[in-house]
Amino acid sequence: MRKQTTWSNPDGLVIGFGPRTVESVAAVAKTFGGQGAAKVASVVFDYAAAQLAAANVNVPVPADSTIVSVVLDVLEAFAGGTKLEVGLTGGDVDGFLSATQGALAELTLGRHLVGMGALLLDANASDSTETYAVGTSAETVDVLATGTFTAGKARLTVTYF
Repeated sequence: MRKQTTWSNPDGLVIGFGPRTVESVAAVAKTFGGQGAAKVASVVFDYAAAQLAAANVNVPVPADSTIVSVVLDVLEAFAGGTKLEVGLTGGDVDGFLSATQGALAELTLGRHLVGMGALLLDANASDSTETYAVGTSAETVDVLATGTFTAGKARLTVTYF
């Protein structure tokens, strides 16, 4: 979060006043290896950013990519809300991390939640070995909060080719 109005002292210290505002939190992808190597995009967010609006916490994925994993790591336990879901903007809101996986009881410190939503599993799969093919238009993987969270912080990581 940031302050609405800020200025810098002569020594470079930034001073702010006014109400705090929540900014959209988006990830930037990093490539590991050479051509054709996996790209990993990660974003850290807190409870306030997640419940501000749908698509406020997001990971953009380019067109013609293949998502191979979506992981939510809980850095600080969540409290007060009902669930976090991870899915697509304007699509399956819990397609990567289901409502069951993202239930408040699961959002405890240190949890490593590997996405097993419908977009990563087919009807016969028992683990998250499937992939999701992004079409000819870029997609955005979003976090959607339900309920009023009062605490919590997590890292959303999306791996794709």
